[in-house]
Amino acid sequence: MQNNCYQLAIHWVRRICLWPLTIAGVFAQGPLDSLATELQSRLNQHPTFRTFALPPVAWAPDLPVNARFVRDTIFLGTVQPDFHTRGDSLSLIFHEYLHGFFKEKGRFIYSGGDSIPQWDTDEWVIYRPSQMQVRATLNQLHLLPEAEKNMRKKLAAPSRLPFHYAPSRLAKEELHAYRLQLRCLGKIGYQLSPEAVLSIKIRRKQLRTTLRERRRYEHKAGYFPDGMPKNPS
Repeated sequence: MQNNCYQLAIHWVRRICLWPLTIAGVFAQGPLDSLATELQSRLNQHPTFRTFALPPVAWAPDLPVNARFVRDTIFLGTVQPDFHTRGDSLSLIFHEYLHGFFKEKGRFIYSGGDSIPQWDTDEWVIYRPSQMQVRATLNQLHLLPEAEKNMRKKLAAPSRLPFHYAPSRLAKEELHAYRLQLRCLGKIGYQLSPEAVLSIKIRRKQLRTTLRERRRYEHKAGYFPDGMPKNPS
């Protein structure tokens, strides 16, 4: 019991201590401009990506996600503790860079431009966590065997969630960006921590479900993959 409590305490002390460094735009390995400069240098050596320069990179402390590409700028926000190495940070910037690259090359075009349609629906979806996600959560909790058994049942239980619609093309673009984020490890020259790799794999599995549900809704309600109606009134 004492050992379990000690592990749990160390786990949360580590997270709490690293959290301010992670979201302060420093990432514990160097300033943000240093990361951008390093990534641009690596992009310049790639036969495909050297044709598109890295957009400006800025810190957005109020952004409630890892990062986002908007208004032709890459913003880094509340980064998950799973992305805790310099390589992880480079990969986050590269992921958002890819969205700018897709836009520049005319991939994943949206009829509404930067104004992407999305809305709440009156439908519900059943969300079933993957075993990968359940294991990842349990590994972070460091519970005793009996407590872990009970928690596993709770974490694996399906949830009924309201369905919020956004274009299926958006989910497809995000999936493609994650795929390249993993595929370009050696080509761009950064290394991902095991925690970051697991986080990306879990997110990709969630996005596949999201893509399937959005396509189902578009087929039923009569929308194109970019969210535009097939028969506008």
